[in-house]
Amino acid sequence: MTSPPLPSCSVRARIHHRPPVTVQLTLDSLSPYFHMRQEDAAYSLGMSLTSLKTCCRKLGLARWPYMRGGTDRQAASSESDVSGGEEGSASVLPSL
Repeated sequence: MTSPPLPSCSVRARIHHRPPVTVQLTLDSLSPYFHMRQEDAAYSLGMSLTSLKTCCRKLGLARWPYMRGGTDRQAASSESDVSGGEEGSASVLPSL
């Protein structure tokens, strides 16, 4: 048995001022760029932001998964939740 083909998107891209070429994108080929802003990923792929967004929609990706601040912001908010609880609530702190 063979697995079903992955969804893909073909885009005509102009890579760094060269003649346009057809670029075949899949979610697997886009995933290494998810840590970047969408504008930076489009530039790295050599295509316009509009082309990348169109391709992402065709692949079923509603939002670009990049999060500004990432885990640092999540860690800071969880620390403030634990230490800054209301007076009536009990907070559990890990014992050292």
